[in-house]
Amino acid sequence: MVTKKKLEADLAAANEALEAEKQKAAAAAKAHDDKVKELSGKVKDLEAAQAASTKESAAAVAEAKAAGAKEAEQALQKTLDDVRAELEAATKRADAAESQAATADSLLSADDSGDAAAIAEAQAALAAVREELAAVQQTSAAEIAALASELDQARQSGGEADQSEALAALATELEQERSARQSLADEAAELRAQAAQPRADEGETAKLKAEINRERSRAERAARTLDAERRKTQDAERKLRETVTRRQADDEQDRRRNGVRARAWARATHSLAARKKDDAQQASAAVAAAGGLAARLAAFGAGLARAGELDVAERLYGEAAQLRGTIYGGPHAEEAQSLRQLAAHCRERDDLEQALEYMDRSCAAYSSSLRAGEGADVIAEPTTRLPPLNSVARHASLPRIEPETPPSPIGLPEDFL
Repeated sequence: MVTKKKLEADLAAANEALEAEKQKAAAAAKAHDDKVKELSGKVKDLEAAQAASTKESAAAVAEAKAAGAKEAEQALQKTLDDVRAELEAATKRADAAESQAATADSLLSADDSGDAAAIAEAQAALAAVREELAAVQQTSAAEIAALASELDQARQSGGEADQSEALAALATELEQERSARQSLADEAAELRAQAAQPRADEGETAKLKAEINRERSRAERAARTLDAERRKTQDAERKLRETVTRRQADDEQDRRRNGVRARAWARATHSLAARKKDDAQQASAAVAAAGGLAARLAAFGAGLARAGELDVAERLYGEAAQLRGTIYGGPHAEEAQSLRQLAAHCRERDDLEQALEYMDRSCAAYSSSLRAGEGADVIAEPTTRLPPLNSVARHASLPRIEPETPPSPIGLPEDFL
């Protein structure tokens, strides 16, 4: 059976668990906020580094482009017309490749949020730039090799001194052009390395964003769990309040019913006690009246016996004995006592024969009383019981005839027994 104390203990335990969950959720939220701040700082640092790298790459490309164009222009002015035309075409192809690289860098720097489509487009542009640069390098190498072979042929032919000087100048220019092309190739490799660096930064940024999303999801799950626990606690508190209210109402109804029953029981007890008291008073009054009547009958019988009216006296004594036996119990003993009193009256009048008859009848009545269990030791004498008949007879209001000498004992024959 669920008691109020048990419900209060369960509620206290639920409140403690809720407080612990609140503290745990607050700690998790604080850790989550710290982690978000840390990751946000890292993202900002990466974005700044990416922007700086993009600017440096653009500056390097522009510088390389300017240097290459200047060197190519100087070389084209000092070489032959055909070599000048071929080198101009190669320079144009290199410029186109560099512009494509710059376009790819601008695409990579334009989308810092990690858009998949923009990254794929930038990767395709970089691949095209690599292919174009490789083609330019191959073409330039072929042209330089051709010019070198022509220079060797010119040296072998022996030509004039001015032609030798021109060829020497051409060789110098070709060597410078080769150096410029090598510088362009190195710059392109460096640009490719710098273009790959933003992709690594973007991968780190994506990892950080994924970690932030995981932390956010974990915090949302913790918040949902906390809300569910709070709702459970609120439901438990509501049920506890309803149970307490219902039990208080039941207790109040029980108290009212018990009060009504107690008042009814008190009224019934008081009424029963009053009725018992009235019955006792009525019974006492009836007993007193009956005892008084028996005493008056005995007194009349005693007076008539002294006057010699034994028949009437015997009838009055019998009525008194029957009435006393009905009131106090022991009718045979009362009858024996009344007969003994009559025998005493006969002895007072010296009527020994009649006295002996009354004594015989008294002995028979005593025997019946003993057989019925109405002996003197069996019949209890209540405090309200009237005095015996002989005492009543001695204090009767009728005049008594006192004998001059006390009566002698009854003489019984020797063969009586």
